[in-house]
Amino acid sequence: MEEMIPAGFRPRSSSVEQLVYPHDQSRETQGSVNLVEHESPGAVNQLELEKMKLEYQLKTKQMEYQFKTKQMELEVEREIERGKLQVEKLKLDREIDNDSQFKARELEIQEKQLELNFGNLSSLVPNFKDDDVDGFFNSFERRAEKHGWSE
Repeated sequence: MEEMIPAGFRPRSSSVEQLVYPHDQSRETQGSVNLVEHESPGAVNQLELEKMKLEYQLKTKQMEYQFKTKQMELEVEREIERGKLQVEKLKLDREIDNDSQFKARELEIQEKQLELNFGNLSSLVPNFKDDDVDGFFNSFERRAEKHGWSE
């Protein structure tokens, strides 16, 4: 009979009666009977189940940690992108301001040039005389053709 029992589960007592009737008070037993050196198969299954639960909890915690880490990395990347976009916006705003200032200055220069040109052009217009209106128009038309003024 002992040959059929695995080595890790051999009883401490060699009495077969104690193996068959461990709780029977009518048999002669001294002290408590411990049938096996290791825990029963049900307890082993319970330990395996507990181990699986703990491994699952560990895996879950690791996944949560990885998820939170990835979220934080993405948030940092988003903040960096926001910062880059703000810097780019500031540069564009400065360029627009500079461009606007440049255009405003350019308009001022053009206005001054027109004023100067108008002064020069006014000297090209013939003098108007009330008594010779036809002469004024003939002279004006000749000068307009000569200088390429449009109608």
